Amino acid sequence: MMRLTTLKISFVLFFLCLTANGWAVTTRFTAFQVWPSVGDKHYFSISSTDPLYSRQFSLEVSNAFVYHPLVVQTAAGAVRPAVSYLIGHTVSAGIGLTNFWQLGATLPVFSVARTQDPTVTPAPGLSSAMKLGDLRVSSKVRLLDSSRTRWGVALEPFATIPIGAEEQYLGESKATAGGNLLTDFLLSPKMRMTLNVGATGRFERVVVSNIDDNHQFHTGLGFAADLTRNVAVSVESLASTTFSHFFSDKNMTPVEFLGGVQWEIGNSGLVVGAGGGTCAVCGIRGAKARGFLNIGYRFQSERIARLNEEKEQRSAARFQSKAQTVADKIVYWRENCPQNPKDFDPKQHDADCSRYYNIEQQIVELSSRSEKEVFNEVVLALQKNCPEDPAQFDPKKHDANCSKYFNLKQEIVALSRAKPQEVVLTPKESKQKFADVVLAYQKNCPEDPAQFDPEKHDAGCSKYFNLKQEIVALSTGVKPQEVVLGSKESQQKFAEVILAYQKNCPADPSKFNPEIHDPGCAKFLNLRQQIVTLSPHYEPEAVLYVQAVKKKEIVVDNEGSKEGIRLVKGQIWTQQPVAFPFNQVFVTVQGAKILSGLVEFLEAHPKIKQVEIVGHADPIGTPEAVESVSHTRAVEVIQYLRQCGLSENIKLVPLGAGAKEPVGPNETPQGRALNRRVMFYIKK
Repeated sequence: MMRLTTLKISFVLFFLCLTANGWAVTTRFTAFQVWPSVGDKHYFSISSTDPLYSRQFSLEVSNAFVYHPLVVQTAAGAVRPAVSYLIGHTVSAGIGLTNFWQLGATLPVFSVARTQDPTVTPAPGLSSAMKLGDLRVSSKVRLLDSSRTRWGVALEPFATIPIGAEEQYLGESKATAGGNLLTDFLLSPKMRMTLNVGATGRFERVVVSNIDDNHQFHTGLGFAADLTRNVAVSVESLASTTFSHFFSDKNMTPVEFLGGVQWEIGNSGLVVGAGGGTCAVCGIRGAKARGFLNIGYRFQSERIARLNEEKEQRSAARFQSKAQTVADKIVYWRENCPQNPKDFDPKQHDADCSRYYNIEQQIVELSSRSEKEVFNEVVLALQKNCPEDPAQFDPKKHDANCSKYFNLKQEIVALSRAKPQEVVLTPKESKQKFADVVLAYQKNCPEDPAQFDPEKHDAGCSKYFNLKQEIVALSTGVKPQEVVLGSKESQQKFAEVILAYQKNCPADPSKFNPEIHDPGCAKFLNLRQQIVTLSPHYEPEAVLYVQAVKKKEIVVDNEGSKEGIRLVKGQIWTQQPVAFPFNQVFVTVQGAKILSGLVEFLEAHPKIKQVEIVGHADPIGTPEAVESVSHTRAVEVIQYLRQCGLSENIKLVPLGAGAKEPVGPNETPQGRALNRRVMFYIKK
């Protein structure tokens, strides 16, 4: 409703300028024709379709020197400058009412203006003046976002209020009104082309010697490019003409060219810009020389930084190559479709999952390995080794499977309905991978079982030693080509033996074939199940960390210390959030450091008797699963705090908020990472 009302107001103001007729005749009008854009981060004079964000404001001062901005021909045919030169300081301010609608105001102040009346004979001579110009109010309403479609469209109605010095040709004698249609086209993620087309309606007709001016048509074309994240350059061309002499009178059709560079100083919001230009067709209003130095400020915040990052990601996604898109879609489906096709539910999962399973099976068949775990590797390998264009396929140079890969790639591209900004990297499964568990225990348990200390090492180490001995024994008789570095003496190469069996044995025990697979696979598959159960509720590194803290072997650094924790309106804020990977509920090493500091803090505040620990999640998955994982995170944090030695006198209450209270946008991987967290609330 708000957008519709805004559009109505914009169109009324825009067409008002076209319906206004000349009610009187005047000889006074302004030489100031090039207005700086309000709050625009791409250009100096023309406007892009990007408005300021909601609650974002800008303030800018543009200091300009303009030479011969107004030249008039006298009745005798002599050409006389009405304004020889001027030095102006234009103050612009803007504010975003919504993410698609902004308001702005611009006021020129002329510290030096050398002017004369060209209609008086003999010429009176130039005189200096320090005067105000007319106040201009404007709006910008974006209709189409260029970061989403590459094309951007916006309306920019405006009006001027005559408070300037009309006798020095620094202001209009009456109000004017008009509007611009703004269009953007993204040539690349860092480069855009912008076109402004509009009109200005006068309420007086200007007649001076060779000037017969009423309503004006104006247009601008610009190219802008981001050289770095903070430096941008632009080139602009500006042209105008009167409707009564539409591009037929050279005097009434000035054309100017401008160029400049803008530098945003870090993330401070301060912007410095400089540039200049000249007229290609000067006419009466084309400045022979123009130079400007701008100093401005655009309000910045974490919210605005996230919005800018999302916009950059959307823009970049529009220019992804087909090969990149294929890999992204594979990753997206792999994350959002259940691993077992039997678990597919059309009410919960993407409708394309059922077709994806067929494609997955075909790609798996391309691999010499049979495990589905290598599915993504096969896709990326073929993507790397096959030409992007099927017409360039050469059977003498490329993999024979490329021909089949091209068909699959085409099918995947046609199949996808996933938005690029929704694609995230494949996360580690909530149940740690088999090899990861083995490597973690190998790292955190002593090599010699006799050195095992239950107070220093993970409790699972004792069981791990037994399994390790059995697995080492498995390497006996295994062919060297089947086990990398595997031998009886592979105590130190234990992980290589594990990985070799994992590679050469079927993932599914029911598919074990003694005629095909190594005889040790049968025992290995049983041991694998036992090792998976070794995975603790926390990462082994996290367990060892908290044990070392309790023994005072490690001094908690500031990142987790009580000095880095504070109370804010009944909440306990840690210096860094206690965050979780996708679909994970286990406390990480980083979380262990923070929670160790939280124990110190709570013990130092005996008045705190009860704390609610609220888990949060991103929305990926069914509502029930999201709710469950958020609650489990709170439970795991409580268990961890107790293991750290937190007194039972402090009651800890676990709650799950699901994905109902996001602090970041769920449309991006970065935003979802912010939402996977726990929060702490004091209740007593």
